[in-house]
Amino acid sequence: MPARDADGYLRIVDFGDLAIPAGIQGYHREQLEIAARKSGQAFGPDQAIDSVYELSEDIGKLMPFPF
Repeated sequence: MPARDADGYLRIVDFGDLAIPAGIQGYHREQLEIAARKSGQAFGPDQAIDSVYELSEDIGKLMPFPF
């Protein structure tokens, strides 16, 4: 389950049964926890849902002119 971190990078909220080393999983979690604190939301699946809804935003809101 992916979500965006505070810098806009995709991170994994839940790795499921993927064989990903604990250090990498920890790094993804740390980055998402930072993003959660900055946005005032809790770490977890809601971050992934918010990332999906973000894609439906008007491009002007996501990337205000001038770039």
